[in-house]
Amino acid sequence: MAIVYGRGDGTFSTAIGLDFNGGILNSVALADMNGDGRLDVVYGTDSVAPSIPSKIQIALNTGNDASSHATFTGARQTVTQATGTVSRLFSVTTGDMNGDGKTDVAYLFCCSNQPAAPVIVNQAINTGNGTFSFTQPDIGTALRVVAHDFGTGRAALVLPYGPLACNGCFNNQGFSIIYNQPDGTTRKTGAAFSGTEFITGDVAFGDYDGDGLQDIALTASGSLPGSSGQDEILIWERSAATGNFSGITIVPVNFGQFTGSLGSARLHHQVRGDDIVAVQAAPQNVDVLTNVTPAPCLPNTPSVLICSPGSTENNVGQVRFFAGAVAPSGFITALRFYVDNKELETFFSQTDAPTLQAGSVNTITPGSHFLAVVGYTSTGGFVKSTLTFTVH
Repeated sequence: MAIVYGRGDGTFSTAIGLDFNGGILNSVALADMNGDGRLDVVYGTDSVAPSIPSKIQIALNTGNDASSHATFTGARQTVTQATGTVSRLFSVTTGDMNGDGKTDVAYLFCCSNQPAAPVIVNQAINTGNGTFSFTQPDIGTALRVVAHDFGTGRAALVLPYGPLACNGCFNNQGFSIIYNQPDGTTRKTGAAFSGTEFITGDVAFGDYDGDGLQDIALTASGSLPGSSGQDEILIWERSAATGNFSGITIVPVNFGQFTGSLGSARLHHQVRGDDIVAVQAAPQNVDVLTNVTPAPCLPNTPSVLICSPGSTENNVGQVRFFAGAVAPSGFITALRFYVDNKELETFFSQTDAPTLQAGSVNTITPGSHFLAVVGYTSTGGFVKSTLTFTVH
């Protein structure tokens, strides 16, 4: 594998190789695995007969060299390895799955010479001393596993499934979510998809409807053999009342075979909801899907409405700030966020409109904090709202 380093000006260094001790690389994740504040590389490799088994390993970051590039000079740490060269460990993902502040690893396990064999979901829980304890929260069919914290402080596991993961599973498509509970147990839920396209396994998370909750996006292809229809991105929105995912939105994209690249980000300053970036292999396209849905966060009277964070919201580390302002006269020129009487961020209006909605996601230290949001008007006045919120 190779690493390219950003120079900070939109360009990148030449690729620097990173040895992974044999096998065939199948997945990579970046995370601080030993708590030293540096990103390490976690990766999975397929077996090579007759002697190299499938492995999950860690290349620990040992610090920067003279060019300020990370070095990985130590021995590779093995999380686990398969017995023999038939079993396959793949789809590595990382996250804090038990809420103890240490980064854990999840991966899929299967038998490559038995297409009908079930896929086993494993979690390797980081003990903090270089070893791991293992749990098996699920067994079934899955294309990949992706860890994501939906605001509970414990990473859940999202598993898309469909015909590409199981022969004869055409009418069995969708995704499962395995939530790690505070008592060490798990809870499984999910949603199904009944289209004629094939879910291909690419996953992204973002707030696509502007309600402050993390939604799920999957890719589906109508151009793969056995499928039919338009290539699409499927979005399931999360309910604030139940926490479940429903209300599927289908977003058509160009025809082509999706690879493993689907991402979400807010590519515009005026907050409406997260955009989606999708990379396709054939033809080689990068599709940027701009979210144009108005964010529902405006007060009914001239004032400021703070939609996130809520005063009773369970905020863990990353806090989403989101507010809207209505001017009593003239138009809103800027919306400024203060945390504990210090400016956090200012958003400026791009139009002469009486309203402005804006926000961002920021890392806030644990504890109780005071938030003030001020909307400045073209007439020299302002509107303001405040609240107290807690970060756990």
